[in-house]
Amino acid sequence: MFQGAPDRVEQAATQQGPEGIGRSERIARVATTPFYLVAGPALGFWDGFFGPATGSFWAVAFVTLLGYDFVKATGFSKVMNLVSNAAAVGLFLCGGHILFAAALAMAAGQVAGARLGAGLVVKKGARFVRPIFLIVVALTIARLLYVANTR
Repeated sequence: MFQGAPDRVEQAATQQGPEGIGRSERIARVATTPFYLVAGPALGFWDGFFGPATGSFWAVAFVTLLGYDFVKATGFSKVMNLVSNAAAVGLFLCGGHILFAAALAMAAGQVAGARLGAGLVVKKGARFVRPIFLIVVALTIARLLYVANTR
């Protein structure tokens, strides 16, 4: 029954440090249903109310709470952003507040970026995604701090 348990404990322990998080999958800290029941409304509210870095928050949540590696977390984050954006489009469409030319241009850019990014992630894996992710998060935080302190 406990065959291999010491190996799994050692593996989980070595991945707890910052250098190991997100490089490979590990044991989830939370079950999926409670995760989605809490993270879904919380991050959906954040995305609807404020917006910046929602995908990054999803990725961090998937890595830290569900034990996903960065490749899987990034893929799931894209799906969650798609769902949130589809809900926003529906809401704005009902209100007649969509600038279709701008929306189509942004959608084309998003599709091109997603295609390029997905290809790089598949080819290079979590070792590539993790540093890019951390750089983007740091730049996002720096920009938000700059904007907040210059107004």
